[in-house]
Amino acid sequence: MIEQSLLLSCLDLIEEKEIKLLTWGDTSFYFNKNEIIELIKLKTSTNWEEIFEELCEQSLVVEVKSAYTDNCYRSRMAEAIYLYSNLLNDGTVES
Repeated sequence: MIEQSLLLSCLDLIEEKEIKLLTWGDTSFYFNKNEIIELIKLKTSTNWEEIFEELCEQSLVVEVKSAYTDNCYRSRMAEAIYLYSNLLNDGTVES
């Protein structure tokens, strides 16, 4: 069993990387699985794959669709911002 504090620590690191892009208005970015594993490796020396799977299982990291490649992931925070920005851009929601 992976400690929740380790999962949240890994999520914090992922979101720190994402926030740098989000502050510039880039909501269409994503990580591939290997990039997320590399971030997890900064927090722990073992169980990288298991931690990645647990992040996905708890929906802390979600798989997203891309026309260009498979295995695209964002944190739930970045995905929520992406979805909301697209609602605003297509005029469905008034700001």
